[in-house]
Amino acid sequence: MIKRSIIFGLLVIVSVNVFPAINNYEHIYYYVSPYSYGIGKAVNSIDNLGIDSFLFNPSLAESKFGIKVASTTLMLNSHSLNVLRDLGNVLGADNNKIIAFAIDQVGKPINFGIGLGLVGLNIPIFDLTLGIGLINLSITPFLEFHNPLSTAGFLDLRATTVFSAYLGSAYSFKSISTGDNEIDKYLRQLTVGVNFKLYLAGGLIKNFGIENFINKDIDISGETILSNLLRPRISSDIGFLYKIVTDGEKGDKGRVNIGLSIKDIGGIVVNQELLTPTTLNIGISYFFDLFDVLLSPISLRKNYVALDFHDIFFVRRDKDFFKRIHIGIHSEVLNISDLIVLKLGLGLNQGYPSFSTSLKLLFAELTFAGYTEELGVYAGQDPDTRYIFSLSLGY
Repeated sequence: MIKRSIIFGLLVIVSVNVFPAINNYEHIYYYVSPYSYGIGKAVNSIDNLGIDSFLFNPSLAESKFGIKVASTTLMLNSHSLNVLRDLGNVLGADNNKIIAFAIDQVGKPINFGIGLGLVGLNIPIFDLTLGIGLINLSITPFLEFHNPLSTAGFLDLRATTVFSAYLGSAYSFKSISTGDNEIDKYLRQLTVGVNFKLYLAGGLIKNFGIENFINKDIDISGETILSNLLRPRISSDIGFLYKIVTDGEKGDKGRVNIGLSIKDIGGIVVNQELLTPTTLNIGISYFFDLFDVLLSPISLRKNYVALDFHDIFFVRRDKDFFKRIHIGIHSEVLNISDLIVLKLGLGLNQGYPSFSTSLKLLFAELTFAGYTEELGVYAGQDPDTRYIFSLSLGY
């Protein structure tokens, strides 16, 4: 009876969405760190990624102080990079070359994104950790040209803007005492987190036919975006993390992490056609320390192999099983007193390879990641390869 009630409750939570899912088949992650994309977005149970872990599963908040004063992120897909590379040769060229360049863009999406974060805090208070984020901005334009004679129109234009702040906490039961040692042994491996996000979001979806360009009827006014941005909304996340010690007294040499998160309760509403729905996600990872093998206190101390399955109840518009699978490997190749840190990651995102590397020098951290996102109904239909560059300042 209890199991049935829990399952029913989870189904109710993930069904609390105001509008249908986003028109295309991409699930947009507004709260995933740049580095996490490179490990296949398999971050639901990895608890050593700093402040950014908290945004995907609030129970992953680290029990040490951390601050990000500012962070900037730029995402470009591979076709955007090709356009930028060839644009210089086209400007000032003859009409035939311009037409050939325009034809070459048909069916190739131009996708890029800009992110800005100001002030992120991770504050431990005994067994409680507070997470605070102020002024997080995300802008993601997307446009794709089609054959002008097709029923799809000539140009698809989408743009989303999300401006948000968050406040959350994670509580570890590691010090709990119920009087029953057997119960305490299991409860002390549990961490529970909750995150509340105040956000303003706006979006634009437009489809233009060739006749719109001939008649110069191109209306992309920002009234819809502005009207939505002036309507603040609240979304929340709930997360659970359970650790199973396999090596070392506290799992400091080896452990299995099991993470469960309910993301974006109520949905991230951009407008009546754009919504990131509530999803239930599960992940499992194995943490291991290679100190006993390498005898080095500064290298390969934090290593993870992780597997995630996102959207267990298939709430998203796409219903493909393989689009929900995320696999990642994360390693701190070098860590000198948290002042010089080199992280490397590899993964499979929806079946496509991904990579990331991050270098922290004192208070600056530079991240570069590459991954592929499936825009189609099923994995393998319409892949879009993207690259992310990020710079953040903090500790």
